[in-house]
Amino acid sequence: MDTRPHRVSGDSRSPDRAPVRQRAASLYNALQRRYLILAAAYERWVATVNGARYQRIEQVSAWAALVCAGLAGIALAIVTFIAREACYGMSNAHPVCTAITADTFLGVAQATGVILVTVLTFYVAAAFATRWQARTRRSDARDVAYLSLITAAVTILAFTLPALGGSGFFFIPAMLLLIAASISGLPALLQANRDPSRNDPDDETPQ
Repeated sequence: MDTRPHRVSGDSRSPDRAPVRQRAASLYNALQRRYLILAAAYERWVATVNGARYQRIEQVSAWAALVCAGLAGIALAIVTFIAREACYGMSNAHPVCTAITADTFLGVAQATGVILVTVLTFYVAAAFATRWQARTRRSDARDVAYLSLITAAVTILAFTLPALGGSGFFFIPAMLLLIAASISGLPALLQANRDPSRNDPDDETPQ
């Protein structure tokens, strides 16, 4: 007589896996419900957005940022190239500046010129990106315009924040205005992409 234990067919671990599968299914259903709630809230929010108002805020902020950056750049250029001073912020409502010697003038002037040209170029690009976003009738071009604005804003932040103790201090108003333009541009973009009157009927690229 064979007294060896017989192997039970099937996976003996399946009863242990059942609770795990049930918890995974419950988690999936909960996440799906949360997604549907958020999607419905998003749809209601976009439907109530006044895209034209946000578009105006975006454009006014971007062009005001360009004007502020231009004025700050002119002031720094006058101080550097005419007054021969390097300014490093404000103290008691007066700029903190040090005289530039003849030995250091060339290096300071070159660095200031490169920084001003680079930073102002991004402000100009941001301002025209908002204009492009407002005028185009293609959703893909509108997306590219807004991403160009975000790219310019992030680059300007990367230039300005490390230099807040120096010349970057004078660009703080322009930087804040550009951040405002970037924030207000998102609801304007979302609403415009959903508005049939703002998009060409042949927006889709033919295959």
